Amino acid sequence: MCMNFCRIGIIFFSLFGVFGACNKPMDEGGGKASLDIIITHYLAGEELILDSASVTPLGEPITITNLKYYLSNFQLINAGGKTITLPVEYYLVNEKNNDSKTISLKLPGGNYRAIRMLIGVDSARNVSGVQEAALDPALGMFWSWNTGYIFAKLEGKSPVSTAPLQGVTYHIGGFRAAESALQTIELRFPRTTILKPGEPAIAGIVVNLDRWFDGSYNLHIAQEPFCMNPGELAQHISVNYSKMFAITSLSN
Repeated sequence: MCMNFCRIGIIFFSLFGVFGACNKPMDEGGGKASLDIIITHYLAGEELILDSASVTPLGEPITITNLKYYLSNFQLINAGGKTITLPVEYYLVNEKNNDSKTISLKLPGGNYRAIRMLIGVDSARNVSGVQEAALDPALGMFWSWNTGYIFAKLEGKSPVSTAPLQGVTYHIGGFRAAESALQTIELRFPRTTILKPGEPAIAGIVVNLDRWFDGSYNLHIAQEPFCMNPGELAQHISVNYSKMFAITSLSN
């Protein structure tokens, strides 16, 4: 009798272990799903080519020579609406550096419908002293300890600019409450997708630079060819460029 009872117990606990394993979270044991974000910039309906003549949606000619911006503080929204916050990382997207236009994220496996991110550098890091990697001041995206980081930078030239050498210079930042240009955006996936360890997913993000000039605020180069300080104009431009981003493809 005792031996039979013991055998039944062994079988029960073995089956319990099997079913328990089936119900483990997908990332248990250190496994993470991966999502690669590939960014492509467009202007006037064409893929951006630096140093090439183009036109803004307001009809003003422009040649963009430099484009950089920070993306940080990524979160995923799962199918049930729950927010999954990823470890804080800072990425400097630079049109001159193709590698910077691919952002690789590691995240818990799950069923997701959207991704959220910050355009810029959160206020805490703006006053955290000398920093490294993407936040290294040597990368040319830092003003001073008082004004903090430049969140987005667009430079070029235009024959309608009244600035010296017909320059176009927009350095957008400002983290203090009265002058904040920090923008959080949420992008929906084309479909709800299941991300699993060992099955990398790729999301294509198109950035439409038309919106930099033509959004809730009409930015005329002839009237405002530069912005290089926090303030009202920087806030207007940041609201404009927060509408530039859209996920247009997803594969996994």
